[in-house]
Amino acid sequence: MEKNENPSKSDYVAPLLEVIIIEMEEGIATASATLRVGAPGSLDTPDIDDWISGGNIGNADADL
Repeated sequence: MEKNENPSKSDYVAPLLEVIIIEMEEGIATASATLRVGAPGSLDTPDIDDWISGGNIGNADADL
C-alpha cells in the first residue's frame, strides 16, 4: 500500500447554530375563533335526522 506524499487537509469549520425566538401575539389568537353553542330550537343547533334503513342482512334489528 502506497502512502500519499501530498495529503491535502482542509481546515475544520465548526457548524453554525442559530436560534430564532418567535412570540405569538395573544390578541390575534384570542379573536381568531368564535364558538356559538346552540340550544334546542335555536338556529345554531344542527339538525339531526335518524337513519332509517332496513338493510339487507338478517332482520335489520342490529344496532351499528
